[in-house]
Amino acid sequence: MNTIQIKTDGVCVYLIGNVAPSRIARVLLCIIGLSLVTGITLSIFSKGDLQNGGTALIVIGVLGTLLSKYLLWNAFGEEIISFSTKTIVSQYNYGIIQSAKKVMEHGGRLAFHFDVLREEDGVKEGQVHFQGYDKNNQPIPLFRTTVYMSEKECNLLIEKIQIVFERDPVKMPPPILN
Repeated sequence: MNTIQIKTDGVCVYLIGNVAPSRIARVLLCIIGLSLVTGITLSIFSKGDLQNGGTALIVIGVLGTLLSKYLLWNAFGEEIISFSTKTIVSQYNYGIIQSAKKVMEHGGRLAFHFDVLREEDGVKEGQVHFQGYDKNNQPIPLFRTTVYMSEKECNLLIEKIQIVFERDPVKMPPPILN
């Protein structure tokens, strides 16, 4: 089960979600990581044909590059999102690498939708979808969480965002819950 932290400073609400893979997933991640390291090591120190060793190194390097983001996300993944009455800012942390911050303006109105993706022992987990509205009041999909959270955590997040909207000195209309 992923861990979710929801905090507020009165101006913004912060959601920090950490990926927590199951034991089976952790074992598979370790096996894949060790296989890549072993393959690269054998390719570098192969005493055979240099061309075959170089080709193997290139193939393993390409596979390693493609799998590294997935491996790092499942081992150290952290999603950091902040919500204000004007924007949503998201960033991903892969342990040793951080993505650039992505800023999405929502025009002062924000709608939510909780998408249930799995249910275990009566606990519904899923992603939260956020949308804003354009100048013609048409919905615009803005963002969805990557880290799954429980429906209870989603409700807490929405509650804190609504409080921030209510306290805004500009008196923005409250968020819309779909």
